[in-house]
Amino acid sequence: MAPQATMEDASAQCSAGLDAEPQATMEDAERAGLDAERAILLFYHYGAVASDELTWQTEQCERLGLKGRLRIAREGLNGTLSGLRTALTEYTALVDARVGAALIDWKFGTADISQCFAELSVREVTEVVSLGVNVPLAEAGTHLDAADFHAALSDGGCVVFPFAGE
Repeated sequence: MAPQATMEDASAQCSAGLDAEPQATMEDAERAGLDAERAILLFYHYGAVASDELTWQTEQCERLGLKGRLRIAREGLNGTLSGLRTALTEYTALVDARVGAALIDWKFGTADISQCFAELSVREVTEVVSLGVNVPLAEAGTHLDAADFHAALSDGGCVVFPFAGE
């Protein structure tokens, strides 16, 4: 009888990439009762972050076996992570509890092993999204939901500055 796979085994397979020897198959994970679906998670959070955010985020990602890129700035978070869907779902619940539920629009996509990240990079940056401007969070404009933004555009009540990568 083959040894049962653990969540760590299945997560390691996702994060190891194509060149590594698989540590567990999807079938092993299913026999062990694990949801081994791999996924990619994308998100932004604009809002104040805790002073220990770098340490906390790194610990959570490492504990859950997540890989990818997470930028932490004084005005928020910007992340693209990969791993087991169950681990990513647990991560979203932890972050929602920390910053406030429903403040982040989490974007999940199913991932093949070739689409999983091989490493984790969690770092502090000056801007959550690099636009080349530095606006203190306290001086930022009012957040508008989609309906209010559309109304402001229709009324001529706002100016939109398009930013694109160089």
